[in-house]
Amino acid sequence: VTWGLSLLYALEHKGDRALTSTQGELAHALRFLASVVSQSFIAFGDILELHKKFLELSGGINRIFELEEILRVAQKDTPVPSSAISAASAEIIEFHEVDIVTPSQKLLARKLSCSVVQGKSLLLTGPNGTGKSSVFRVLRDLWPAFSGRVTKPSEGMFHVPQSPYTSLGTLRDQIIYPLSREEAEMKILSLYKASRQQV
Repeated sequence: VTWGLSLLYALEHKGDRALTSTQGELAHALRFLASVVSQSFIAFGDILELHKKFLELSGGINRIFELEEILRVAQKDTPVPSSAISAASAEIIEFHEVDIVTPSQKLLARKLSCSVVQGKSLLLTGPNGTGKSSVFRVLRDLWPAFSGRVTKPSEGMFHVPQSPYTSLGTLRDQIIYPLSREEAEMKILSLYKASRQQV
């Protein structure tokens, strides 16, 4: 890079100045020019990174507005009519013509129908604010389903969050999460007693 810059510099300054320039002046000018070009590339890279940072920031801001909306609606405490049916099944998660609506009455999905059989996968994709997380809020009964039928296992279902996290406490607390220490000990005792009775 320095060789190319020195060639450009020499071509730019033909004549007397090129003949009378000392090597020190040329080296100083080239170092300055190289640092300016380097800083320009770094600044250009920072500009390209701004788009990614903006998308991350807009997603966070969108979630804050959703939270404010939910809190505002929760303070009104208005009952929401629901004609949805919830059913239990051991091997399937199914949405049949389910309307997904936010607590502020914004419709996110109309007549959503899909099913996931045990052992199969389903990928939900889309930009921020389109209702991907809302499907799971309805599945976990954090939000009511307004219409249709939601079929899900009655137990043995665990949700993994979008961002990984750990609970506060010891390694034991991490392993037994979401149970408390007392609940885990009671469960272990009941399993132990059940195994002793079978022997």
